Amino acid sequence: MKRVIVLAVLAVTAIFTAQVLAHDAGYLTTVPNSYPGKSVFQVNIEKVDGKEGGLGVNTSVKPGSHEVRVSLVFDPRWGDAALALTERDIYYANMNVDVEAGKTYFLGAKVNLQATAAEVSAGTFWEPIVFRVE
Repeated sequence: MKRVIVLAVLAVTAIFTAQVLAHDAGYLTTVPNSYPGKSVFQVNIEKVDGKEGGLGVNTSVKPGSHEVRVSLVFDPRWGDAALALTERDIYYANMNVDVEAGKTYFLGAKVNLQATAAEVSAGTFWEPIVFRVE
């Protein structure tokens, strides 16, 4: 019986500790869908503060400013001839995200759907953005 009580206390402590620690972190994630009407499309999170490992759907980070490297996810709905050429290339950009504890930052890409071939060639047809914070 004593062993059961000790295990129960440890389990409750672990659950409480996880909840407390979760509020000490912020989260970086990507927009779950593209929003063509707003010209916002999906990205992949490649690195946070220069580190690649441990990045998942919700990347936990400490509060503060973080440098995030993202890559643009091609969307076949772009349709324009110039943007269609981007399918075979990978475009990267860095952005700074000021993270607060307990908040989730949805990252995306603002894409110029009217980009010229020169803008596509230069990679200036898109920029990473924080689309939403919850």
